[in-house]
Amino acid sequence: MTGNLGQLFSVIPFAALLHATGWFPRSSRLPHSVCSRVCCLQRYCVAHRPG
Repeated sequence: MTGNLGQLFSVIPFAALLHATGWFPRSSRLPHSVCSRVCCLQRYCVAHRPG
């Protein structure tokens, strides 16, 4: 149950932005921002791996 807390916290800003701008601007930016954050996190983890 505690693993879902991140989803609960992320839905509030997402709902506010969706209400303010509508579906198209949010749905076109979301995949790009998620992909760029995952790529940065992956590069950081690979560069700073133990061993």
